[in-house]
Amino acid sequence: MESVGIHCYKGGSGKSTTAIGLAAETARSGKKVLLVDGDFGVPAQAITLKADAALTGNDAGLADFYIGHANLEKIIRSPNLSRLQREFPEADMQGIDNLFVIPPGDEALIEHRHDIDFGGRMRTLLSEAAALGFQYVFVDCRGGSHGYSTQSMLNIDHRIVVGNDKEVEVRGIVRTLESYRRHALRGLFGNSPVRLSQFVEKVAYECAMSKVKGLKEEQQEPLVRALQENFSVSKSKVRDVLTATLKEIYLQQNPGKELNELQENELMYCAIRLLPRSTEEYLQFAETVARNEQEKGMKTDYNKVLEVMKYFAENSAGVIITRVRNDSVAGTAFDRVQRLANSEGLGVRYVGFFPESKDAKDFHYFLQHAFVNGTEGKIDDLLARPETHKNLGRVDVIKLKRQFDLAYGG
Repeated sequence: MESVGIHCYKGGSGKSTTAIGLAAETARSGKKVLLVDGDFGVPAQAITLKADAALTGNDAGLADFYIGHANLEKIIRSPNLSRLQREFPEADMQGIDNLFVIPPGDEALIEHRHDIDFGGRMRTLLSEAAALGFQYVFVDCRGGSHGYSTQSMLNIDHRIVVGNDKEVEVRGIVRTLESYRRHALRGLFGNSPVRLSQFVEKVAYECAMSKVKGLKEEQQEPLVRALQENFSVSKSKVRDVLTATLKEIYLQQNPGKELNELQENELMYCAIRLLPRSTEEYLQFAETVARNEQEKGMKTDYNKVLEVMKYFAENSAGVIITRVRNDSVAGTAFDRVQRLANSEGLGVRYVGFFPESKDAKDFHYFLQHAFVNGTEGKIDDLLARPETHKNLGRVDVIKLKRQFDLAYGG
């Protein structure tokens, strides 16, 4: 059985429409599909598919499963496909009888519940779904970095993050990917003794200092000074320090000029050139930083930190660019996502784009012919994952606190 998590930085990105469409298309191919509505904030599936208490006499949902008050069979519903077709005309639902849905339930049951192992409960849900004969499980997670969404995404086979081509969402996609890695490290070490953000910034600092030395002297001196001052005092994000310093250099060379938002964004992408340009380069600097920290006698086992860093560098998350005119616009947006992600050591791959049009033919084309590494492929190709994912195993990496030592012989 395959599981697919669909996530986003904020609402309105087309996440739920993408989840419903992917589930419907997979069901149409003959697979038995379960669609889980984990978006407690805006329960799209529960509303759209009318899988609610009014029709079933049963108000249990995913929240009840999370807290152990209901088993999987109790919360599974048969959706109202005709209503779904009206609400989402771009998802062709005709003749589908093997699609089932789980509504979210009452979010109040799980809010502020730090005693719940959401990742473990998601693994249990997937295991029980496989036992019931489901071949695919799609999970529509709540947007943002809510703990239950992030932990659920970490325990799913395929992570897909959606967002449009606006700069705030491009950065949001990368922030969402980074949140997975941060939660994974927290699962391994707790809140101490290592802070991933500090490690990440040390990697960025080492890379930037090595590349700044190749610049002209009038650029090199202010950049080196800003980096050194930041590293010893303010601890701001290295990328932001580089961007601010490049802006100062530009304004000094062009007195009286002002930069608009687009130009400031361009400066930020110029700054990224001084950071790792690929996940391979990132890992090289990460290994150097880890070795230096280990030589200082730090108690943290940086070999384990590196294993997590390698996992998120090598196991690419899928990215779908939504609500754009064509694949050229989507490709440009993904290029920005990739540059940002690679500068932080996060692997990404282009899954496809969600057209701005609501035409059913456009959406069907996206589902049937997703752009995967420049080739057209069916649903299984869309969800293709690197072989390293199979070798490492999701439970070994995600259930970090208890199982990491066993998995890596620590």
